[in-house]
Amino acid sequence: MTTNVKAELVFEALGLRTEDQCPIQSHICDMVEDNEYNDVKSLVADLQQAHWAAGSFNLIYNWEIENCLNRPEWREAIDKALDAYQDATGETFGINTLSDALTMALDWVSNDLSYLVDSVRYWLVTESADSLDPTPDQYLFTTEQEALDYVSEGIQTRVDYIVQHSPQSASEDELEALREQEAPLFTLTEV
Repeated sequence: MTTNVKAELVFEALGLRTEDQCPIQSHICDMVEDNEYNDVKSLVADLQQAHWAAGSFNLIYNWEIENCLNRPEWREAIDKALDAYQDATGETFGINTLSDALTMALDWVSNDLSYLVDSVRYWLVTESADSLDPTPDQYLFTTEQEALDYVSEGIQTRVDYIVQHSPQSASEDELEALREQEAPLFTLTEV
C-alpha cells in the first residue's frame, strides 16, 4: 500500500494554520496544501525548489503583487523575512524594487518552511469506516505516542458504540474480540 501525504495534514500537525500566521507563510501553505506527496521529503523538496519568479506561488500578475505590497501585514512579513535572511546568512539582500523584496521574502519563507517541515518526524494514522472503505480518514501526528493514543481511543470509541447499541451486555472476552475486530481498521505508519 502506497502512503501518500497531503501537505495540508503536515501543516495542521505542525500547528501552522492559525489566525496569527505570517501572511507569506499562509499564502505558501494555501498554494500547496491540496498537493499529495509520496512522502514528507517530497514536500520538503517542493518547498525548497519553489521560486516565486517562476510562478510557484501564483503571484504572477502586477496587480497581485501590488495588492500584497499595499497590505500592512504583508509589508511587515516581508521586513521580517528579509531580517531573518540577513540574520541567517550575514548578507544584505540588494533590493531594486519592492517586487524584488516580495520575491525574496516568498522564497526565503518557503525555504524556511521547508526546514521546519523537515525537522520533525511524522506518523500517519489511517482510519477506515470498514474493510472496504475507499477513502479512509487520515490524521498526521508529530509524536508516535500521540498517534498510538489516537488509535487506542478510536478503537475504544468504536467498541463502546457497539456495546452501547447492543441489547446484551458483553463479557471481557467479547470486548477483546471486538477490539481485535476494530483494530485492523486503523493503520499507523511513520512517513
